Amino acid sequence: MKSELRQQIGNKLIKLRQEQNISQEKLANLAGLDRSYISRIERAIISPTMENFFKICDALDIPPYKFLEDM
Repeated sequence: MKSELRQQIGNKLIKLRQEQNISQEKLANLAGLDRSYISRIERAIISPTMENFFKICDALDIPPYKFLEDM
């Protein structure tokens, strides 16, 4: 079962990534992660670790607090 928090994180990641017109693969490369890891986050299968959350925020060029706003 998908948790509400995982779903919110996944939806926010999709929104931010699409606003920047970045594919999952490009985001994964920028963050030094696997594309399937990004996909699993977006589908709310997993939550990112704190370390990977910061890598994703860095790759999106957004401060972590901005990612979490409005959630």
